[in-house]
Amino acid sequence: MNELSNPSHAAIQKLADESPVQAQIRDERGAPRLFIDGQETYPLVAWSWSLRQATPWFRRAGVTMLQPVFGLNAAWPNPDTYDWREYEGVMASLLELHPDAYFLPRVLLDVPGWWRDRYPDELVQCAAPLPEDREPYRPIRRNPEGGWLWGLQRREPSFASTRYREDLQRQLRAFVRHMEASPFSSRILGYQIGSGIYGEWHYFLGQYCPDVSQPMRDRLGFVPDLAQRTTTTHGLFRDPATESATIEFYRRFHEEVCAETILEFTRIVKAESADRLLCGVFYTYLLENVFIHEMGHLAPQKILEADHIDFIASPYSYQASNVPGAARGAGGDVVDGGGNLLGRARGVGGDGGYRVLGESLKRHGKLYFAELDANTYLEPRP
Repeated sequence: MNELSNPSHAAIQKLADESPVQAQIRDERGAPRLFIDGQETYPLVAWSWSLRQATPWFRRAGVTMLQPVFGLNAAWPNPDTYDWREYEGVMASLLELHPDAYFLPRVLLDVPGWWRDRYPDELVQCAAPLPEDREPYRPIRRNPEGGWLWGLQRREPSFASTRYREDLQRQLRAFVRHMEASPFSSRILGYQIGSGIYGEWHYFLGQYCPDVSQPMRDRLGFVPDLAQRTTTTHGLFRDPATESATIEFYRRFHEEVCAETILEFTRIVKAESADRLLCGVFYTYLLENVFIHEMGHLAPQKILEADHIDFIASPYSYQASNVPGAARGAGGDVVDGGGNLLGRARGVGGDGGYRVLGESLKRHGKLYFAELDANTYLEPRP
């Protein structure tokens, strides 16, 4: 495999005399805490769609940890080449703006277009028909600060696909090895590994009842059809006497496919860094999760008990406002029948609840990152 990199950048050369950074999560004073080179550090990490533009502001605010988002599909232009230059250029340019910065990149396990074309039988297939007049999600977006992001279209790889897992594991392993051997090892604290919708491990095309592809049938055997998924004996409850096969499918789908895929990829980070780097994921959204059977996080125990996963991340509540005429994303004010304010999920002064069970994360020694992606008073637009 031909690997391309750009080690000549001036900002990269300045790192040459620095030692690899050591990042750890360990329990202190009754809770998991972040330590960088033995020094306890407040775990505040900043990201922006325009990270270069925002970084000077983050620096002025005293934020030292940045999260560039790298879609691995951007680094695999053809079957025989990995090209890491874009990622190196992003981090080098951020160091020019913020020489003291550390990185906790979010790495998305997305496949390039040529892979989709070459392996159509490895893609997700759904039991429910997809809309013909629109794309299921937002249009694909090219971010100049890390590659193709959130290409959530109709042609996404099945987590049950052996080829997908092996190909992306090979690329992730090469990426981590490359960065470990580069000067950036003194500034990379670890990686947040993501796939699925928005990189949050929600199964691709979740609201259309995935995945009835051949790889899934090969992996699990029985895969229920649309009627079996959407028809139950007792309202929200299934009858084990008559629906045991469907019940068992969902258990195996979440435990043996979704959770195991996460564990396979996250182990790579620890193995290739001799346990020097942090590794984490979006997961354990057990509250406020739509389509939870098809795209939820229903194997939390396997993730929480994984010693090689150091932190868990989740956005907080997306509760919409019930105020008549309120614009979408306008703060999430919720009122009772008399018009009295009950709370504000988002927006300035909001009290939005967490979507994870925080005490469970704490008991398992996982540091929790709450993704705060609402507006501040400086940006009044929803």
